[in-house]
Amino acid sequence: MKTKLLPYLLKNYSPGEPIFYKDISIGSSADSMRHQFAMLLKTGKIAKYGNGTFFLPKKSLLGGEPFISTDAVVFSKYISRKDGIIGYYSGLTFANQLGVTYQVPIVKEIVSNNCSSNARKIALNGREYQIRKPKFKVTDKNHKVLQLLSFLENYRKYTDYESGDASEKVRAYAKSNGITQEQLFKHADNFNRSVYKTIIELGL
Repeated sequence: MKTKLLPYLLKNYSPGEPIFYKDISIGSSADSMRHQFAMLLKTGKIAKYGNGTFFLPKKSLLGGEPFISTDAVVFSKYISRKDGIIGYYSGLTFANQLGVTYQVPIVKEIVSNNCSSNARKIALNGREYQIRKPKFKVTDKNHKVLQLLSFLENYRKYTDYESGDASEKVRAYAKSNGITQEQLFKHADNFNRSVYKTIIELGL
C-alpha cells in the first residue's frame, strides 16, 4: 500500500532528523495517519525515538539499532524548528559553550518560545533539561542578541576566568555574530537593569 506520508517525510526531513507527529499535516485523517506511521515503523522505513517522535534511519556500516541523540530531539523541539529559530541555550550551558567557565552543566538550560511556564524541568533518556519561556519572543533575527543579554544578566555568576579573559571572549562572540551595542540596548529593557552596566564595563 502506497502512502502520502513516506514521500512527504523523505522530501522534508533528513536521516536522523527528529520528526514530531503533531507537526505532520498531509491531508489525511487521524486514523489514516496512525495507520501510515504504524506501517512505516513495521517496514523499517522510519524508527521511533519516543512518544510522538520519529526519524528516518541513517545507514550504518556497523549495523545495530537506529538511534538519534536526546540532545538532537530537544534542539529540534525547543531551539530550531522547521519555520525558524525559537530558542537558545542559556545559563551555565551557554557560558560553557562560550568558553568562559570550566563547569559542565548537569542540567542543560534552554530559553524557548515552546514553553509556556516560567521554568520547568524535563527528563528524557536520563538527560535533564531546564526550559524557560523567554522575556521577549525569540526569532531568527534576535536570538543571538537575546542569548548574549541573558548571559550578561548573570555575567559574574557564570565566569571562571579573570575578567579580562572573559570579556575578550564575550566581545569576540558579539563581533563574530554581528551584534552591535544598538541591538543590545534595544532589547536590554527586557532584562535586569544591571545588564546596561555590564555592557559598558565589557566594552560592548
